[in-house]
Amino acid sequence: MERRHTRILGLVAMLGGLFLVISAVPPGWYGIPDLDSYVFDPGVGTPLWIHRNVLPSLAVLGVLGIFLGILGLVNRDWSTAGRLRRWSGVAALIGLGGLVVTTPLLAFGTFGAAGTSSLTALVGVALGFVSVLIITIALVVLGMSYLRTDRPQLGYALGGVVVVLPLVVYVAPDSMATFAASLPVAIAVAIVGHDLYHRPEPLPRGGSNETE
Repeated sequence: MERRHTRILGLVAMLGGLFLVISAVPPGWYGIPDLDSYVFDPGVGTPLWIHRNVLPSLAVLGVLGIFLGILGLVNRDWSTAGRLRRWSGVAALIGLGGLVVTTPLLAFGTFGAAGTSSLTALVGVALGFVSVLIITIALVVLGMSYLRTDRPQLGYALGGVVVVLPLVVYVAPDSMATFAASLPVAIAVAIVGHDLYHRPEPLPRGGSNETE
């Protein structure tokens, strides 16, 4: 991959993290009222319209941006990485690819009365669960692999998010759990994006203990 493309993917990754944080902002922060009845046609530009149309779109773009950022990282370092770093990166991309498919289903779908909507949502939840499981394992291994290189901050970012995210969610109030979960993800992605933008050349091979 050309350096220019790597830098672009670094910017895309950072934007993806930002979009994810914005999409997770608690509804009360931008004026969503507590309604006893469902409003079918909220006015364009109103907080409820933004909640139902704009923020789900940002969530989709955020996950896609993170996927492209990790793709840029794996592709940049493929020629110098050992087997463990290569294939844990591929596994992370598979998991993120599942979330790219799942996020629109969950962001725009509902557990409504229609059988199709309910089935779509259930498929999304199942695929999302499997994808998160794959990502969790892959990021731990990928992070450990990057700890063996001369840029261990990538390893701390990739592996650390797996540890920090559930802790943040546990501590945060229920109304802010999603927003809290988005923050460590955005920080980790920002570190990856910053590295891709400022250091687009392949990362040198790790020490002798990196699996070939």
